[in-house]
Amino acid sequence: CGAQRTLLYLGRIHPIKGLDYLVTAWSKVEAEFVDWHLRIVGPGEPEHIQSLRNAIGKLGVRRVSIEGPVFDADKWRLIFAVDLSILPSHSENFGIAVAESLACGRPVITTKGTPWKDVETQKCGWWIDTGPASIEAALRVALGTPVEVLDEMGARGAAWVKQSFSWDGIGEEMARVYRWVCLGAARPDCVALD
Repeated sequence: CGAQRTLLYLGRIHPIKGLDYLVTAWSKVEAEFVDWHLRIVGPGEPEHIQSLRNAIGKLGVRRVSIEGPVFDADKWRLIFAVDLSILPSHSENFGIAVAESLACGRPVITTKGTPWKDVETQKCGWWIDTGPASIEAALRVALGTPVEVLDEMGARGAAWVKQSFSWDGIGEEMARVYRWVCLGAARPDCVALD
């Protein structure tokens, strides 16, 4: 058994986040990946937290923890300290946890319930169907990925987020839109006409 490695869910603990699917999927892979631990961290509804704890007990998983929220510098230290992040949501309009993980150089697994399909095109994570079987399949691949490859994926994600989601990146994109509208330059990729 090597050094402890961590898969992190960071966010609100709520049924829409798909954590029941994550716990089910984790129960299928935990025995194969003995050096990995799943941390579920965030504020939540007490009934849902208890429901997840009950599922964890019923499934007999051992290397999973449900923890309270972290804020400010503690949150950033946590993200930097993990190997991989996951957001298994049924539906998200953005999914800030994905952007934060990528900004910290951590690759992500997220579902098609989020708008993060470019984690695959940018080669910094996995964008999968929602459900325990899809999460299980992604976990088998991601948890089996060598740490060096995960680090490379994380570095690509950090560069992408800096380019596309920082104020400098957003400002440059807006300038491309103005050049297109006002000067007849080529339509920027951020403008969809469909």
